[in-house]
Amino acid sequence: MYYTHDRCKAAWDEEKNDSYLGDSYSKIDEWGDYWSYLAAKYPDGTKGYQKKIIDLLENEKVLQPGITVMDIGCGPGTYGLNLSREGRVL
Repeated sequence: MYYTHDRCKAAWDEEKNDSYLGDSYSKIDEWGDYWSYLAAKYPDGTKGYQKKIIDLLENEKVLQPGITVMDIGCGPGTYGLNLSREGRVL
């Protein structure tokens, strides 16, 4: 079975109609505004947490010199950026 763009779109539309989210998909502009608002607040709302978590990982010997760290699905790369500044290999 080949998954063409049209078949994938049709499957997505069918699932969307059955979703518990109901008609919220039709309010995409409102959702966009909401997520844009949260994204603008994110850096200020998380200040200090990254350093505490990195310190904890170092104290528990999870992070050690020369270790390779992969930052996948962790938001906007906050930990990846901090780890790279400390000489970690990403």
